[in-house]
Parts: sequence; C-alpha cells; structure tokens
Amino acid sequence: DFCLSRGLGDVYKRQVSTQSTGAMDTTSDQEQGLVVTERTFQNLKLNLKERRTQDVVEAVIDRLKGSDTTGFIVWPSSIAFCNYAIEHKDLFVDKKVLEVGSGTGITGLVLSRFCKEIVFTDGNETILPLLAENISRNPGYKFLPQICDLFWRKFFFQ
Repeated sequence: DFCLSRGLGDVYKRQVSTQSTGAMDTTSDQEQGLVVTERTFQNLKLNLKERRTQDVVEAVIDRLKGSDTTGFIVWPSSIAFCNYAIEHKDLFVDKKVLEVGSGTGITGLVLSRFCKEIVFTDGNETILPLLAENISRNPGYKFLPQICDLFWRKFFFQ
C-alpha cells in the first residue's frame, strides 16, 4: 500500500489504550516541552499541544542529527498558510485535502472548517498520537478526519 490509512478513532484508541496499560513512553509532556496553547485566526480558535521550548532552527538541527522533532512545533509558514486559507477559504470549500507532513495538524485543522474531507499524514509515528489528540481537542467537524501514516521520504530517497 502507498499509505496505511487509519481512522482518527483507531489512532486515538491506540493512544488511550497504551496510556492505560502503561506501555506508552513514560516521558511526560513537560519533559518533552509540550504545552497546550490557543491559536486564533480571525474568529477561529484552536487548542493545540505543541513544543514551545524548541525553535525551528533547533528542530532542523535535530533532524540533521537523526532525531526528527520537526513535527512537534508550529512552523511560521504554517501560521502564514492558515491566515491565507482563511482569507481565501473559497479555494477550499467542498474540496478533498491531503495534508503531507501534518505535524501538530494546525493547517489541516484550519482547512477542515471549509473543506469536504481531509486526510492528515505524517511519516513520524511519534507524531501521530499528538496529531490525534490535537484533532480531538478541536471538535466541530462536518466529517471524520482521517490520519494516515505516510512515510513519503522513502519514495524520493531510496
């Protein structure tokens, strides 16, 4: 398969079940630098869990060293795109959207308010539970968003 697709419920259930059995990584949100923040775009308020103790440069350096933490932060380009999407929402109404490299999911969360369907993807399995949690924190979908584990780099860097 090009993409192993899982519904939001499946990823969220996996997250909850591993927490209740203690099988999940015992590193706390605080130790990972994860905090819940509120981001506002015009009249749209989103609650996100994200890493605020690391900036973009540090995340890129970590990635170059082999530790991929880029998905835990909200990138400035994501904020710019969210503002653009809200100002030009007519471009996304009734469209199907595939978000590649969703990370915290901020752009997909904004787009989900306008589009017909959205699939959030990320190639880092440690991001998927955070992504599912952020989707759960922001109810009000007209449809059930999907989360897909998509390791797209393997198609370009084999």
